[in-house]
Amino acid sequence: MSAVIETLHQLEADHSVFYRKLRAFHWSVNGPAFFTLHQKFEELYTDVATKVDMLAERVLTLGGRPIPTYAAVLETARLSEISEMPDAIGMVEALYTDLRRLNRWTRTAIEQAGECGDIGTTSMLENFVVEGEKEAWMLRSFLGKTESVNA
Repeated sequence: MSAVIETLHQLEADHSVFYRKLRAFHWSVNGPAFFTLHQKFEELYTDVATKVDMLAERVLTLGGRPIPTYAAVLETARLSEISEMPDAIGMVEALYTDLRRLNRWTRTAIEQAGECGDIGTTSMLENFVVEGEKEAWMLRSFLGKTESVNA
């Protein structure tokens, strides 16, 4: 189970960075899409905050400890913080890219948990993927892209 806990730590860290990026975009978006994106970013960060909590609680359930500090989050995360604030379209593009990565990493974690017989983690993460793929599709549609959200 220690390998599953380590993988959950990575997902917890990645979702924490994604959450912070969503908050920053929520506060900073402007222009013609302000009302649409301001609300969407709030919806997304609220959902991601719940996922971070679920990941941390799953780690506790498996006998581990959640990541205790934001410094440790940044050391563990594969997603990166933003260095410059993009325009509204750039925000959606950045979130779309990150969400596709999160979905890919979550699918890998599902396989790992399945190999360990960890049905609880598998079930939780499968729901993350279903929701994440829908959100990626919505962001992709906003951007007018046509590739698969799993590409």
